[in-house]
Amino acid sequence: MIVDMHSHILPGADHGSDSVESSVAMVKRALEAGVTAIHLSSHFYHHSDTVEDFLQRRQKAYDKLMAALDEDIKSKITFVLGAEVTLEVDLKDEPRLRELCIGETDNILIEMPNMKWTDWTFNALYDMSARHNVRPLIAHVDRYDEKQCKKLYEYGYNCQLNASAFRGLMSRHKAMKLLMEGNAHVIGSDVHGKEAKEYDNYEKALKCISPFKDELMEYAAELLGL
Repeated sequence: MIVDMHSHILPGADHGSDSVESSVAMVKRALEAGVTAIHLSSHFYHHSDTVEDFLQRRQKAYDKLMAALDEDIKSKITFVLGAEVTLEVDLKDEPRLRELCIGETDNILIEMPNMKWTDWTFNALYDMSARHNVRPLIAHVDRYDEKQCKKLYEYGYNCQLNASAFRGLMSRHKAMKLLMEGNAHVIGSDVHGKEAKEYDNYEKALKCISPFKDELMEYAAELLGL
């Protein structure tokens, strides 16, 4: 199984896909890249959305996509519903947070805030995890400042790498170092848009991670609950 742990494929669920046509093109490109399982991780922002509205929007988008895909494609790719949840100070107070977990698991994809992380950041992450008994999977850890990430690694959180991290020499060195040191655990395309160029990066990433691929994909499937 080849798992894409982070995608924005669902039509109209967030800014990732503007139409069913775009979503179908993205799925077809994923299949060409060898992907056989995709976490459908549309954005969720606690300050501007409700879980109820998000779930309704996600389900509507998912139903549209499934209706548009032919049976041959659906037989080759497993889709797992989830979310990319941005960490906010009061996220811990969301009573329905577990409904944003990946599939039927207790794993939840968390996007860290786009600011300097302070004590509130790690406290919010811990409080959210403890209160709701969920296991954070930190999205695209390659994007963040390495010094800020040290606490994430020390606390043992699961971390996801974007395939784009394997594109350049320096970023690829950083990504491979994270893998070898056990500080990154799965990869995702973070695909946006009909052109789905992120799957070019994903194909390159698969070649780079070949020594770890079986182990990484097995763990990714476990996080998806497959």
